[in-house]
Amino acid sequence: MQWTSGIIEQLPRDLSTIAPEIALVITIMALILIDLLMRGEVSFSISFFAIIGVFISLHLLFNAFYNPAQSRTAFWGLLVVDKFTLFLKLIFLLSTFLVILLTLQSNLIYPYRVGEYYTLLLTATMAMCFLVSARNFILFYLALETLSISSYVLATYTKRDVFSTEAGLKYLIYGAAASAVMLFGISYLYGLTGTLDITAWVNVLTPVTSLTVLLALLLVFVGIAFKISAVPFHFWAPDVYQGAPTPITAYLSVASKIAGFGAL
Repeated sequence: MQWTSGIIEQLPRDLSTIAPEIALVITIMALILIDLLMRGEVSFSISFFAIIGVFISLHLLFNAFYNPAQSRTAFWGLLVVDKFTLFLKLIFLLSTFLVILLTLQSNLIYPYRVGEYYTLLLTATMAMCFLVSARNFILFYLALETLSISSYVLATYTKRDVFSTEAGLKYLIYGAAASAVMLFGISYLYGLTGTLDITAWVNVLTPVTSLTVLLALLLVFVGIAFKISAVPFHFWAPDVYQGAPTPITAYLSVASKIAGFGAL
């Protein structure tokens, strides 16, 4: 009973820590329902609902940014919120807002239903926010894969374009291989340390003296290097940037890269 009461007491504080992400989740659910209720292939008004959701998330983020008490961990150490992560989240949300404006000016997306487009876009943004806050590699990997899967679909959203289809296929193949290699490295590190907590790894693996540890860390770096297009894991970038819709190319080349560096 004491353990249950402790969870109930801690839950409101933890939920307030991720208030911007909760706003994005509610917006995503609302966009799905609105898209189902609206008729017609072209649904410009959905853009404004997405913008409203982003602005609400930005408002909650600014409240957290000027609240010193927000520099803390939440959900039993799964994630951490501090000035650095809040700054990165600000960049993600502003980038998403600008991409929505670019989409409104583009004629590439609106021949298709846009409800799924904005749902995927906000889902990727939410995943970026969790990625840079993750202090546990389970949350880290789930956020990275949510971001990656959303990006695969967004890159190939103009499915009648052969270049877009090629971009999505190459992105998926390279991304799946990089994720598998990174997960292999994480499993090695878990076997060596017995924990998935990133800060605990820093304490256990310092100083690094084992060749096995170096190999495991290298495998983990492969997944992050793919996300930031670091040499020699950059071969997917030119084809994807060429084939993806222009707003998504801007999104992947800015927000996705910053998320990768934030995770690194």
